[in-house]
Amino acid sequence: MSAPQERPSSGIPLLEYGDLVYLGECGPSILKPSQIPVHPSVFKAPEFYTTDFAQKVFSLVPDSIRQDIAVIQAKTGQELPVVLTPDGISDKESWGREELFKDFNAFARFEGIQVTIEPPNTAGGTNTYLRRTEQCCDYYPAIPEELARKYEYKFGDAKSEIGSRTPMALIVWNVHNLNCAPLPVQLTLRNFAIMFNNLGLQELGIK
Repeated sequence: MSAPQERPSSGIPLLEYGDLVYLGECGPSILKPSQIPVHPSVFKAPEFYTTDFAQKVFSLVPDSIRQDIAVIQAKTGQELPVVLTPDGISDKESWGREELFKDFNAFARFEGIQVTIEPPNTAGGTNTYLRRTEQCCDYYPAIPEELARKYEYKFGDAKSEIGSRTPMALIVWNVHNLNCAPLPVQLTLRNFAIMFNNLGLQELGIK
């Protein structure tokens, strides 16, 4: 099954790989899993916090990584030091150890409330989760402003300003021990987050 990337006609765009690569003054930066936004309509839907949905999302991840790598390399002009196979992904700079897709565990820790993806033990205890009753927010997103406005999470009418900037709250994934994870694991978690949002929007019919 190919990773969905077409834009919905509702005006709410799916996440696209190129929007999740930040070209800053200090050089390009690939947005981490903890910076990937989740649209509020997906975040609030309990039907996406199930093991069946998590595994359906993960089935899209290998093809999504392939597309992601191609876009990242084209946008940054740099080759990522990874090797992708049908079974997993390895880091050229880490003795070629392959992280096998079958060893990742995508499941609902609490049905209807929390979905989690855990890499193999080689990732140093890294895990990523989304909890419907406890939003984690990024207030200064590195994605294009037009996209951020469509994903903004509203906390009522209150607006706070810091300096000349008005922060936007975007719901993002909770990630533990990300710095312990090698690039192949980070790419896998990043693409799980992208596909979770995009498949959720599509299943809600926001397309």
